[in-house]
Amino acid sequence: MIGEIRLKAQMRKFSLLVLAALVGLMALVFLNIGAYQMLLAGWGPIWTPFILAATNILLAIILLVSAAYTRPGPDLVAARELRDLTSETLESELKSNPAAAALGSMAGLNGLGSWDSARFLVPIISAIIRSLKRRKPSP
Repeated sequence: MIGEIRLKAQMRKFSLLVLAALVGLMALVFLNIGAYQMLLAGWGPIWTPFILAATNILLAIILLVSAAYTRPGPDLVAARELRDLTSETLESELKSNPAAAALGSMAGLNGLGSWDSARFLVPIISAIIRSLKRRKPSP
């Protein structure tokens, strides 16, 4: 559960980075063309590219910092609390009665330790009995 939440946060972070790169590439081309034409008259052909480059670098830094501070949200805290509570419960159960806990875990592994299994076993057993009753030995 914690891994899923962290994976979702990483995917959101990666999606934001990709989106920032695409938007930056598309819009930056048009902004640079317009800014170059505007600054060319006032700053000249030498300083205009430097001003545009500095502006582009500043924009890239802002986008990278915003992506770096993306965090998983309150779901991670709830998942950690659930994990801690579950581990505490298991530890106390093992300390109180280790043999019963071991048998309970083995019964849970094979699926025959709960009442839910009876719901599936009763129809299967009754079908087997009916098929055996229908089968008559040949003389």
